[in-house]
Amino acid sequence: MSTGIEQQPSIDFLMLADRAEVLNGKLYVMGGAWDRLQRANFDEPADIFVTLGILVPWHATNQEYGLTIEIDHEDGTRLAEIKAGFVTGRSPDAIPGQSFRTIVALGGKFKLPGPGAYKVTGGLSSGDTKSVAFYVKQLPAAPAAA
Repeated sequence: MSTGIEQQPSIDFLMLADRAEVLNGKLYVMGGAWDRLQRANFDEPADIFVTLGILVPWHATNQEYGLTIEIDHEDGTRLAEIKAGFVTGRSPDAIPGQSFRTIVALGGKFKLPGPGAYKVTGGLSSGDTKSVAFYVKQLPAAPAAA
């Protein structure tokens, strides 16, 4: 429940998943909250879903806000930049002063350049950001068949 202190939308959580979707305001996740991947073949893209919970205070509803998600490799290479907008409304049965949680799940296939550290950052036009790191390891090559 909102404490009344929040002035602008803020990112409550940012989580990585193998698969995620939002239905009727609820987040459904498979293989969530990971921070490590193992890849045998870096030529094949990896399925990565980014999920966010955004808290929107009462007085900040019914306004459009921007959302940016960036995926960066440790060498500074930007793998993706996804921009979206959202508006959070108030339901007729809302309690005056409450905050509202907007749930976002975005995913795709991303070509990872190689092993190492990566960072996913979510940012709101209100100025709030949240980041998570994940690490990718090269799996050993399978032995050749005789």
